[in-house]
Amino acid sequence: MPILQVTGRVIYIYFGRSVDDERVLYCFNTINNMTELLCEEDKITVKRTVEFPPEIQSWDNTTADAHNNLWTAIPEDSTGKFIRLYSIREHKIIKYFYRKDFPKLPAYHPNQRMRVEMHTDFDKQILCNVNGYNYRYDEKQERFVPVPYYLRKYNLPDSAYYQFSGNIKKRDYMVSMTKDFAWRFLVVPQSDGSYKIDSIPNKYFNENGYSVLLHDHNKRAMWFSGQDALYKYNANIKSTYNRNFPTYLRAVYPLYNPDSLSVHEIFGANPNSYWQLPYQQNKLRFEFSAVDFSSKGDIQYRYFLEGNDAQWSGWTAESYKEYTNLPEGVYTFHVQAINHYGFVGQPASFTFTILAPWYRTWWAYTLYAVVAGLLLYALIYLNLRRLRQYNEYLTRLVRERTKEIEEQNQEILAQAEELRQFNDEILAHKEEIEAQRDLLEKQNHEVMDSITYGSRIQNAILPFRDRIEKTLDEHFVLFQPRDVVSGDFYWFHDTNPEDRKVGKAIIAVADCTGHGVPGAFMSMIGNQILYELVIQKHCEDSDIILNMLHKEVRRTLRQYETENRDGMDIGMVVWDKEKHLLEFSGAKNTLVYFLQGEMQTIRGDKISIGGEQREQERIFTKNIINLPTNGEKLTFYLYSDGFQDQFGGANNKKFSPQRMRDLFQQIHTLPMAEQEYTLLHTITQWRNEGQERQTDDILVWGTRL
Repeated sequence: MPILQVTGRVIYIYFGRSVDDERVLYCFNTINNMTELLCEEDKITVKRTVEFPPEIQSWDNTTADAHNNLWTAIPEDSTGKFIRLYSIREHKIIKYFYRKDFPKLPAYHPNQRMRVEMHTDFDKQILCNVNGYNYRYDEKQERFVPVPYYLRKYNLPDSAYYQFSGNIKKRDYMVSMTKDFAWRFLVVPQSDGSYKIDSIPNKYFNENGYSVLLHDHNKRAMWFSGQDALYKYNANIKSTYNRNFPTYLRAVYPLYNPDSLSVHEIFGANPNSYWQLPYQQNKLRFEFSAVDFSSKGDIQYRYFLEGNDAQWSGWTAESYKEYTNLPEGVYTFHVQAINHYGFVGQPASFTFTILAPWYRTWWAYTLYAVVAGLLLYALIYLNLRRLRQYNEYLTRLVRERTKEIEEQNQEILAQAEELRQFNDEILAHKEEIEAQRDLLEKQNHEVMDSITYGSRIQNAILPFRDRIEKTLDEHFVLFQPRDVVSGDFYWFHDTNPEDRKVGKAIIAVADCTGHGVPGAFMSMIGNQILYELVIQKHCEDSDIILNMLHKEVRRTLRQYETENRDGMDIGMVVWDKEKHLLEFSGAKNTLVYFLQGEMQTIRGDKISIGGEQREQERIFTKNIINLPTNGEKLTFYLYSDGFQDQFGGANNKKFSPQRMRDLFQQIHTLPMAEQEYTLLHTITQWRNEGQERQTDDILVWGTRL
């Protein structure tokens, strides 16, 4: 029963406890009022109601401190405000906290929605969780300090959203809300120093929307609030949730013509193991029930008809089951109930037999055999008669066709003479065709010489391996053009190659429109523009480089004036040696990296470099990855779509992005040379298995930092 009833249309959106006096609750509603409640025993009285000034728009996610102040998380505005501090005594906002007040907060996209949670822990410290990162307010320094591993002692993930309540030192309960928004009770420390989680008592409130709770550690009680009532959970009252309650099979009867048979009333036992039904009554209804007073009526059932079902059904609230068109045979119906807390009761069962229909009895099968024998005899007789008639027809047909063949033979001789004359004309044309073939072979040879020379030029503009090795000890480049020249290219530049602790290293993997000669032209254009942007104009931010590369490609190809839609997909990584971080920006290309053995994927923006542009301005995203400083290494991969789109395998399908990421997972710990060999061997075997030629240019870059 509710201990305080709230009437009218006012909805209370937050309940908070005063740290100064644990009997006092603060309630904030949708009309921007605060109601101060005094909780004594099982009685709640209203002390006062305060109307807040207009600048206070919301009281979501609020906690109180020991100085009678309220800390409230608010949506970040243009000034960067995160939190406001409101004094209940002075009745005004006394301080704001901004994004800059949270040191080491990871960078996030401007369009990303921030999530901020405010809490007071068991030591009356103010805690704040910003996008999964934990901070504690230091009163001496008057600022927030990071506490990255605060929740590990409670067996909770570091990035969980949580709420504290209770007192661990008094062997009381605390309440925590994890990422899946499920409320759980965490019991006091065990003898081995661990914490035991018990969510069963709270299951009713969690599933029925009572998500706001407060704690009275003096009474060892939990207060749950909904939109119209408060409920109290008393931890001193011991409840046995795992009761061994029975399941009852109440009745079984046929659906069609039930009056022809007596209804079988069953209560926990099978009174007649030889209950037999004629085949016409093979449509049955089973009714069942169970009683468990701890479940508040929320009983569910599962059933299994042995001889018909392959396994138990799922849990359902329906207390009956109907079966239709059951074949003849012996069946046993099993039913079992489960209460609200997830404990299963004793099962009930019932065995019965459905008799075979008359047309599947032994004398019916004997009749079938006699009729089949008569039909077989009739078929053989009719078939022999038909064969004799057909033989006579074939004899007449042979005589007629022999006469026709003789007449056609005369016509063939005349046509042979015409063919000899036509053959002489073909020989004359053959000599002319051979001369044209020789000319085409000569021209093709000259074209291939030109393309081969173009390949040498393209290889010359690609980064030299010795330049890359000055910066990157561990890396590989798998570059396999489909034709002589390639539409894929890779690019590398180190702003300070002589010092591995200063400057930036820029790595790019690009896939231009088309392949062969057209793609090679685009790759040379892209290579030259990157040279101008990075080396001449000193652009060193991944997102700015892609933004300017897009504009330069459209300008170079005159795409503002013509119908040209050529462009490229690209993935770019900038390694900042001094700050120990990676920047990644992508145009439809993906970055895959491994840190602490876990694979992470950052997908590029779903827009290309160059090509059609419908938006007013094309902006690419910068993603930041912090490199480990504890000696651990990070391995990352950039690649074009040629590897994952290659057809092959037993079913002649694409290699697929998922199969490629699984391959990275298998090889990322190997030396780089072995990784390159494994990639090349895998894609070659995949292509040969499907008897397919190479579909597109293949380019994969791997680096371990």
